[in-house]
Amino acid sequence: MTSVPFRSDILSLDPPGLKGGVCTACGAVSFPLRRFCPTCGVLDGLRETLLSNEGVVYSYTIVHQAPPPWQVPYILAYIDLPEQVRLLARIAGVDTSAVYVGMAVQLRLTPWELRDPTSAIEMLSYEFHPKADESAQLTSHDELAHVPAGMTGHE
Repeated sequence: MTSVPFRSDILSLDPPGLKGGVCTACGAVSFPLRRFCPTCGVLDGLRETLLSNEGVVYSYTIVHQAPPPWQVPYILAYIDLPEQVRLLARIAGVDTSAVYVGMAVQLRLTPWELRDPTSAIEMLSYEFHPKADESAQLTSHDELAHVPAGMTGHE
């Protein structure tokens, strides 16, 4: 089976990762790559860059209603990357009661749920999963006493 990114402008398969842009004038990094720098406004001088595969949950919500074939509930989160980029992505591989603000996550390429199962082409998308060392420590939302009220997404 042949694998292709669902959007080749934002997703790299080799090496696996998200494509962003870096401004050669001011150094700002953005996702996705844009035609202009959102920080300084320069129109020329942006170049493609591969973003970090690890980040931290900034904020999240639990989605309870979605059109078919999406399975609910699922976690939708803003993820902060080390390059000062914040992006919106699904988090999988963790119970909805165990996700928290500040959780370390890593990127994974996954088959797109909406693809045609009879096709010989596998479309890949992306989502984030808890880092391996995070998921081993995480069992319940109740263990998050260190997180201030209003910061967990469940209040």
